[in-house]
Amino acid sequence: MFVVKDGYICYVEQDGDWLELAPSTALLCDSNELTKLGEGDGVGHLHMPERVDMVFAVGDMVVGIESKKTGDFLTSQRNGRWSRQIRLLLEQCNVACFMLRGDLPH
Repeated sequence: MFVVKDGYICYVEQDGDWLELAPSTALLCDSNELTKLGEGDGVGHLHMPERVDMVFAVGDMVVGIESKKTGDFLTSQRNGRWSRQIRLLLEQCNVACFMLRGDLPH
């Protein structure tokens, strides 16, 4: 589970150990997301635990983001992957958000 502790976004593992991932002022992204942005933009990249796309802190709460392009969203919705990903966000973060990138289908 993602938590804010002592000014850092941390990940608490199942055995209770926790890892400091980034300052709580950062947007933390999986290494495959927002690749054109970097630390100078306030974005940190790593292989995220549980394959969560992005997290950021708001006070002492962690917001998790599932980010999809339109075509991937439609495919994910049909095969049930999207539901599992949102359920995972709800388990791992205090707040779950969905970000749709690109044009909506006509």
